[in-house]
Amino acid sequence: MKLQIVPLADRPDLLPVIAGWMAAEWGGGRPAALDAMRAALAERMRGDGLPMAWVALLEGGPAGTVSLVRHEIEGLPRYEHWLSGLYVHPPYRRRGVGQALLSHACREAGRLGIGELYLYTRNAANAAFYRARGWRVAERIVYGGREAMVMCRDMAPSATPKG
Repeated sequence: MKLQIVPLADRPDLLPVIAGWMAAEWGGGRPAALDAMRAALAERMRGDGLPMAWVALLEGGPAGTVSLVRHEIEGLPRYEHWLSGLYVHPPYRRRGVGQALLSHACREAGRLGIGELYLYTRNAANAAFYRARGWRVAERIVYGGREAMVMCRDMAPSATPKG
């Protein structure tokens, strides 16, 4: 398995694919959700700071994505830096792609001097995935009318997950 993680900016041809995956996963496949995902990903196609997105390529084809953003949830301004949109396309799950994307994003956060990184999830299985990699629950919230967990990870070099 040859896995490579590259900035989405280096593969703009994959933006429609990644946006489609994200809209299907988190937006119910609605056309408005697809437009919103395209716009969000377009903003993340930079190499000089946040927001930034990466794509995992497995044997040359897209397998997943992850982003780093600022202030993902407006109502939580105390949490500045966020891991966002970690997604692995179903045929590539349970093959280490998610771990590789997470490790990559954490290394990039450390490189950018980010001290703490946050994420949110509504899914207990996802929370367990993150807990096993050193994340902790910072607080429980209601977001978009649904319960969610905000999780936190210290990005000190010794705390950054390997992978």
